[in-house]
Amino acid sequence: MHKHRFPKAGDTRVSGPIEAANSASSKTVQGASDQMTKTRTSSGNDRRNRRPAPNTANARMLTMLGNAKNAQPANMIIRPGGPGGEDRVIFSKTISALAKMQDFLSFGDDLAGMVDEDGHITLDPPYKEAGASITVEAAMSQSSRVLSAGATLIQGAELWQTFSSRQGPVTGRSAINFSTFEPMRFNYVDFEADPNAELPISPAPYKTAEVDLDAFDQYGVSLRLSRREFRDVTPERLAVQLLWPLVQGLGRAVDAAFFKALGAAGVVPWALGGAAAQGVPFESLQAVVGTNGSGAVADRGELYVDGIPATLTPDTAGSFIGAFSRAAMVTNEEIQIIASRTDVSGGLEVTCWLGLQALIPDPAKFWSVA
Repeated sequence: MHKHRFPKAGDTRVSGPIEAANSASSKTVQGASDQMTKTRTSSGNDRRNRRPAPNTANARMLTMLGNAKNAQPANMIIRPGGPGGEDRVIFSKTISALAKMQDFLSFGDDLAGMVDEDGHITLDPPYKEAGASITVEAAMSQSSRVLSAGATLIQGAELWQTFSSRQGPVTGRSAINFSTFEPMRFNYVDFEADPNAELPISPAPYKTAEVDLDAFDQYGVSLRLSRREFRDVTPERLAVQLLWPLVQGLGRAVDAAFFKALGAAGVVPWALGGAAAQGVPFESLQAVVGTNGSGAVADRGELYVDGIPATLTPDTAGSFIGAFSRAAMVTNEEIQIIASRTDVSGGLEVTCWLGLQALIPDPAKFWSVA
């Protein structure tokens, strides 16, 4: 016997188009009839859209820096037949002279094992117990105020799906969407007072936000490393010193993208009665206080906004209160890292890119604080 869990009030769902079942009473919620859906929940169990991560994040970063340091310019062409029989080195002016390596950091890569060449721990990442492992995804989520407050992290904007057709199975891609569910409101009808009373039509009990594949915000960071930094610090230590701040910065980029989208959504000013009208349980509310400190009150070592537990963030000026579990952040499937040689002495420029998009199906579950 199969057991089915029905959505609770405020439940969320991440999916592609929802399948129209074979029963006559079924309906296609998002207009994709005859398609088979693959639902990916916030637990991230469906990894088929992601490449495996065979290495720890530290090993991947270390390998990339080493390869980039020794990379040859793309415009360098080696030809045989020099005056003494040696190879000739020719530099073409029509080809880029940039020597670079590109790799991808996976969200599932392990941040444990950050050791130097002697086996000593260089950096024990915060937020983890001794001997425990922590992934890039987990560390990034812990550095993000939005994800820590309950927002869902979705890796990859598309799902590969297989559905049946008259010609056989067909595989295609569909954009990810994020839905929230609300309890249906039952209306009292007094037929004794009005025998002709009619039951009002209720709105749909769900709201959905879909990824716009053409509207991803691109966030990046770039820094330069001199040859001296490579000489004075072991490669293992340098990789670690870059990696952990990088992962923490990814969490901040998530917050910046989310609050940018929330500000554009035009949320209304905070009112406790407004939260009650939206049916939001008090315990699901979280406050985030920006750099202007609006509404923040410190009390015996705790931070609150109108009695709502709060945290500080440097990534927005305003303050917000909301049910963050009703929102999601979509990222690229992996984090792009490019290491380029800047000069012949071995200096490097390291650049990281991540595409982000906030999905907020119901902005009415969030409020601004003056």
